[in-house]
Amino acid sequence: MAVEKPVRKFIRVRERNQITLPQEILSGTPINVGDFLEITRTDDGLIHLKPTVLVIAHSPEAQREEAHADDDIANERYKTFDTAAELMGDVESKRKRRRKTAAVAASAAR
Repeated sequence: MAVEKPVRKFIRVRERNQITLPQEILSGTPINVGDFLEITRTDDGLIHLKPTVLVIAHSPEAQREEAHADDDIANERYKTFDTAAELMGDVESKRKRRRKTAAVAASAAR
């Protein structure tokens, strides 16, 4: 299996902080015109874009998600935390596991 070469492009920030994402970057992603992206900035200044879906309150999609949450609660598939620090520690440990899993998968694909 061929390893895909990372795509690297340079873009300019225009008036009103606007940018255009190059087609080479978007190619092969699920991002289409009109879609929403979540943008986050890390403490070290990196910016991440992630496709996201906005759910309107009381819509059929929101009701389905609420039903999933109710099912998780009924089946005790949740955690509780005494402090915000405990919650953030749990979130970070999940991120590390996901990164490790992704790295192993990428290594196996080579």
